[in-house]
Amino acid sequence: MTTIPTLTVYSGVIPDKATQTAIEFANNVYPYMKFYDETRVPEMQSHATALNTLSAEMGQNALQVSIDKSITLTARDEAESAKNIAVLAKDEIEGYVIPTEATYSPATIDDKVRMSQILNITGA
Repeated sequence: MTTIPTLTVYSGVIPDKATQTAIEFANNVYPYMKFYDETRVPEMQSHATALNTLSAEMGQNALQVSIDKSITLTARDEAESAKNIAVLAKDEIEGYVIPTEATYSPATIDDKVRMSQILNITGA
């Protein structure tokens, strides 16, 4: 992640027309303006570049979070669907009564085949 560097602090006398004489003020303006031209402006340009880079990184991170959320919600829906199928299979298995050989008929044989298929699907 991009880091934003610290700005350099001006260490000279800051021009102040209210408290300085005209000559003091004039003598303090040039170094102050030179500091801004040579130091502060390039630093601010560097900051702007770093902020743009950071903004792009945050946009990419936000997009990735959105994709991850979508994947998670899809997985949750699939898990919910699998749970519902398992509950239905469990209920059907619990409701299945194994008939005695004397009660076999085409319908009970179909039930037995269906139960076998359910057990194969559920992995039981």
